This record gives sequence, C-alpha cells and structure tokens, in this order.
Amino acid sequence: QRAEMKAQILEIQRRLSGFEGELYNKERAFLREGHLLIKDPKQKGPTERVFFVFNDIVLKCKPSSKGNMKYQETLDLNNGQVVDARDDLTSRYVFDLNSSTTQLRIVCKSPDEKRQWMRIFEELIEARHKNKIFRVSLSVVLERGGSANGVPTFVNKAFTYILREAIDCEGIFRISGDQAEITRLRRLLNEGEDVNLEGKDVHVVAGTLKLWYRELPEPVCTFAKYNEFVHAQETEDDEQRLTLFRQIISEIPWDYQFLLKYTISRLRQVARNCTVNKMTASNVAIVFGPNLLRPAEETIETTLNIPFVNVVIQTMI
Repeated sequence: QRAEMKAQILEIQRRLSGFEGELYNKERAFLREGHLLIKDPKQKGPTERVFFVFNDIVLKCKPSSKGNMKYQETLDLNNGQVVDARDDLTSRYVFDLNSSTTQLRIVCKSPDEKRQWMRIFEELIEARHKNKIFRVSLSVVLERGGSANGVPTFVNKAFTYILREAIDCEGIFRISGDQAEITRLRRLLNEGEDVNLEGKDVHVVAGTLKLWYRELPEPVCTFAKYNEFVHAQETEDDEQRLTLFRQIISEIPWDYQFLLKYTISRLRQVARNCTVNKMTASNVAIVFGPNLLRPAEETIETTLNIPFVNVVIQTMI
C-alpha cells in the first residue's frame, strides 16, 4: 500500500511543472484530485484550477496540456476557515476558503460537490487545530494531554535528547539548525505525529525547541510580569534583587511557573558544561532569554530593554 501511494505521488509530481523540492515523503498521503472553479472579482468569469489534496498540504495548480499542471501555490490552512457563501447571487454552489494568506471563493457544479469539498477542507483544518502545539497557549497544550508531568511532551523529549546527545556540543542553542528541517519537524509535530528524535541533528531539535517557546501566545514569564522583571533587574543589591525575582515568579500562574522552573533547570545543566560547549549562563540567556521574557507590544523602549531581559534569565540560570 505504501509503494502504491509513493507511485501515485511521484506520478503527480511528474505531471507538475514549477514545484520545487520533493513532493513525496513517507508521512504524506494523497487524498484527492479535483477540478474546481475559482471566482476572482478582478476577472469576468471563474477560472478553472486543479487541487491536489494530501493529508498535510493542498496544491493549487493551473491546468496545462495533456493532463499536465502548472503549480501555483500551496494553500495555507493554518487558522483556516470554510464559509458557506450563500450571499453570492451569481453562483448557487459557492463557498469561501480563508486563512491568514489564502482567500478563495470556490464555485462548485452541484450541491453534492460543494458539500464534499467543504467537508474535505474542514477536516484538514480541524486536524491542524486538534493536534497543533505551536502558536497554541500552554493551557490548551496541557489540556489536550500532550504533557509529561506537567511539561509539554515535545519540550520534555527535546530537552532530554539535547542534554543526552549534545551537552558537550559547542554552541548548542546558539548555532542555527537547517531551517527547512526545522520547518518540517514543526509541521509534523503540529499534525500530531509522535516524532522520534533519535538520530536527528541536535541543532534542528534545539532550533525547533526555541521556536516553540518563541511562538507561545503568552511567554513563559507572562506579559503581565515583564515590567516587574525588568524593574527588579535594576535593583543594585543582589540579595534584594533575587528576593524580588522569587516573589514575581511565585505570582505567575502555576502551569507557567512550573514550565519556567523546568526550563531554567535544563538550561542550567547546559551552562554548567560551558567549559566544553562554550555556552555560559550569559550565552544561554542571550539566545533563550527573549523567548521566555518578552513584552506584549514591541516598542523602541522594549528593544532597548533586551540586555536587561537577558540578564534576568542569566540570573535565574
């Protein structure tokens, strides 16, 4: 069955022109091909487009000769929405497919075709929402059961892998991993894949982990405590400053507080091996600090505060 799926996807790629990269990978499954009409207000009438639907992506293509297609775009279904366009007076069987980067009005030939395609896109969008762990609040991730002892499963797996395989790796968390691989790993995790990290490039895993923290809608130190942390850092007396930090941390919601303590303890292990990996507490704080402590709104002032933010995290480590 896998061999048949591979052959089918390779045949689709053979028919496509303009698509860069390899369409086939072992996690991808082809679901459906369909010819649909797209209504563009800039044009007089609807134009025909071919959609190739997979379990993880949807390709929109322009029909060419002899069954071949010209690739146009990969539809972004993250945060997508399917809307029944009943107010379209010129076409009876119409719906809208909307996301942050995609706005399409799709014209179908019958009510059955409309129902089928609306359901296909709704299921693809729902699958992304149901499994999503990036750009999702910590409470939602924990409520979905994706946690290990109060820590999101991926976070725990990633830190465990990095501390076992890369504690001696010079520049861990500082050296960038392959961006394409980070994007691919993020996508698999967002789709609910139980990804085995064994054998993966440690910088890719570290980069994906930093990305998860950076994309939290609410940072681990929380927006509400940003100013308090920055002001506390300006306290000259060391003991008084530490007392203020402990007080602020104790006021953070429990799930964020627990994750903060977990994260700092793991970063501390990295910093303790700095004679080998060159990642002192200061270096770790520079690359990780802005992911943990950031303001709700970026301004010139908050940009100037970044050194203070880094020192806050360095002090915690």
